[in-house]
Amino acid sequence: MSSRHLILASGALIGILSVGATPVAAERIPLIVSGKVLDEENDPIPRSFVQIWQTHPVSGLYDHPNSADPNNVDPAFQYYGTAAVEEDGSFEFVTYKPAPFTYRPPHIHFKVWLPAEEGAESKDNILTSQFYFREDGTRADDRLLLDLEEISDVDGNAALIVNKNIVIGSSDGSSGSATPSQAEGPFYPVVDFFDIGSDLTKVATDDVPDVVDVVDEPPTTISIGGGGGMKEEGEIVNIVAEDGAKTVGHASDKSASSLQESTSSSSPAAIASVLPLSMLLCIASNLLR
Repeated sequence: MSSRHLILASGALIGILSVGATPVAAERIPLIVSGKVLDEENDPIPRSFVQIWQTHPVSGLYDHPNSADPNNVDPAFQYYGTAAVEEDGSFEFVTYKPAPFTYRPPHIHFKVWLPAEEGAESKDNILTSQFYFREDGTRADDRLLLDLEEISDVDGNAALIVNKNIVIGSSDGSSGSATPSQAEGPFYPVVDFFDIGSDLTKVATDDVPDVVDVVDEPPTTISIGGGGGMKEEGEIVNIVAEDGAKTVGHASDKSASSLQESTSSSSPAAIASVLPLSMLLCIASNLLR
């Protein structure tokens, strides 16, 4: 029977995998999302701002009090960011492809803002929508589908790239070239993140747990449990939908790894989901001695 493993690498929790004899880390490939903010005449809208927010690339949870316990937020991932649009309308983000959130396919939320007018206190939100990934087979408007391309640098490091323009129209985007609007959802960040930056792979805070001792160490595998406690069928899970509604179902009904299991569950995934990262690192440190 396969075991569940927690894989720690470079001081960050990479993922929880079901594996056989050879554990394999969940690889994070950088995703570079670029494009231009244009009007329907194909003219750039400079000095505007594009904000994105998304789920964690492994857990499928947002950095939001209604999605993830603050103790379980990955200190190595930013979750949200802002790009200042250049004079030619261009913007760029560096992130990772998000994991599905419960029943929803992977997607990236975004907003476009105009700078505050003279005398105004706040910026003007001119579009709120969501991008999806064509490779997932998601049925969405073509103007919201991202077509990923994999590239590699001279050292063989892989990256995913996609270029997608955001077109601001006078209508709701139901026709023409304008990007359609979609719901904001309940997980828009609760902090002001206009100054966070556009690289979500780098955390924009100094308040990060000290994990220097395990940086650059070879990946360490920690087995959690064996045959006991592995059964997930029939376990009760709480599903928090993006509209804020909560439902209760069985683990066998879940369509993505992002379902939040009750803390009473004995599965390794549930155990890991409620342990702070600092505790997991402590376990790894003790095993390495």
